[in-house]
Amino acid sequence: MKKLLLSIPLLLLFSCASAPKAPFDLLLGYDYSIVDNEFNTIKGDFYNVNYSLEMQLNLGAGFSTRSKAFGQGIYVDIRTLAVHNFNATDYRITAISENFGALPLKENSNKFPTVTFFIPTNFQTAEEAKAAVKGDVITLTVNDRVYRFVAPI
Repeated sequence: MKKLLLSIPLLLLFSCASAPKAPFDLLLGYDYSIVDNEFNTIKGDFYNVNYSLEMQLNLGAGFSTRSKAFGQGIYVDIRTLAVHNFNATDYRITAISENFGALPLKENSNKFPTVTFFIPTNFQTAEEAKAAVKGDVITLTVNDRVYRFVAPI
């Protein structure tokens, strides 16, 4: 099984209600680790990957202090076309960070549709956040498909 690390960091900004502002501004998009040629392209802030013959997923993961909806933390975001009616209740989805543990489901919306996993953090400096994220790998599982993201530092 050939693996290729795509080293283009992604930016992902959440919208919605406000959350407490972090004492520093930092966004680290995790790199997508390609396995089995499921990667298609980059679409905006997401890696577009094959899920099945009928459906593609847009995936993003990382650390952000810029999330207006959730505040500072580690996130995984999944989006697809509205025609697929992708919903977290219809799939077995988990997101687990090696450094931070399981990310709980925070959003399951029909907008796009979007499924967001998020675990809050409380770092006081960018250096502290970078040290905690260093070497992190997030494993996203959607039913029997596994997608991995690697911290860029």
